[in-house]
Amino acid sequence: MKYLYIIICLLFSGIASTQVTTGKGNTFYEGFLLTQSQVQENKNVRNTPYLYGDWMPAKIELLSGNELDKPTEVILDIVNDKIFVELDSDKIFEVTPKDISRLKIIDNSGDRNFISRKIKEVENKHEVGNRMYELLFEHDELLIFRRNTKTFASEASKNTYAGQNNASYDYKDKITYFLKFKQQEFKAVNLNRKTMIELFPRKEKWIKRFIKEEKIDLKKSEDLNLLLTQLLSD
Repeated sequence: MKYLYIIICLLFSGIASTQVTTGKGNTFYEGFLLTQSQVQENKNVRNTPYLYGDWMPAKIELLSGNELDKPTEVILDIVNDKIFVELDSDKIFEVTPKDISRLKIIDNSGDRNFISRKIKEVENKHEVGNRMYELLFEHDELLIFRRNTKTFASEASKNTYAGQNNASYDYKDKITYFLKFKQQEFKAVNLNRKTMIELFPRKEKWIKRFIKEEKIDLKKSEDLNLLLTQLLSD
């Protein structure tokens, strides 16, 4: 209990609620069963609201600027904008994007950085709270975020989610890219060669040649960073 109290104090700046836990395999939250084995069985996470099909090691920076120094694993619910944080292998908390500043997921195929932001100008012009955006490119002159989420693949799936039947959920991925130049607002963009040329019209020939010669895939963060770093360094 003492340890749990210390953890809660560390997270005072925004932890939303402590979950009822009876060990790593049995965690419930508002009717959703969140278990290690259940998530592992869905490696492609098609029918779950999660970004990954497993708990992922992560580093979390709180709003205070302090970073959690305990071994941490997370599951990202990208449908409901929730982050389930596991500390000490059996203590699970739920946080929302307003609770944290940054999140880094440690992935063998490449770390992924997420930032908590409020960008109402691109979210249907409505007032919204903070959401988690994947930080693809960060520069004094330019920011590019990716919004990873999922939508219901059918009306039947939507009804299932609302509790109207017992069928499995069925989601489809929805990815949106947001771009912001210094002193400008964010705007939604298609991340492709045409967009790069529209952003840097004077370098059209160079962009076409560089993408072809370097086999640039703009959907890959490392390729996008390589291209934009070159463009902004001139």
